[in-house]
Amino acid sequence: MRHGDIQAYSNVDVCGNTVMDGSLNVGTTLTVDGDSSLNSKHRVAGDTSLNSQLQVGGVATMDSKLVTKADISANTTMKVGGDVTLDSGLIVASDVSLQSGLVVVGDTSMNGTLTVNGTTTINGTGQGFRQPVPRARGRVAPH
Repeated sequence: MRHGDIQAYSNVDVCGNTVMDGSLNVGTTLTVDGDSSLNSKHRVAGDTSLNSQLQVGGVATMDSKLVTKADISANTTMKVGGDVTLDSGLIVASDVSLQSGLVVVGDTSMNGTLTVNGTTTINGTGQGFRQPVPRARGRVAPH
């Protein structure tokens, strides 16, 4: 034992504040009854379990995947720097704007009015098209 060292081989109770100007090594479990403030970085070598909410005041960066077992809610703009793959349907409650082309593989159904501004090209045969009604020039002959 060095000069100024304290060793305790049983419980130690401290009534009042404790200031440590060095490292704290805990051999098994650290339990904090109340809030905990870390004024610098927090590194965890193993798994971390949070049994309630996680609130991040700045940017959250992950170096690998984010896997969730429930819904994800983004209450503002979401920007994705790469492709997005959905293994199920996509439901959009408002308008959709595409700043480039749209490629659809498979059948497409539109259950409302389709408005096209500009040239429309249809490659292949169509089914169920009604022939356009030609504009009458002059007088129309009775049938």
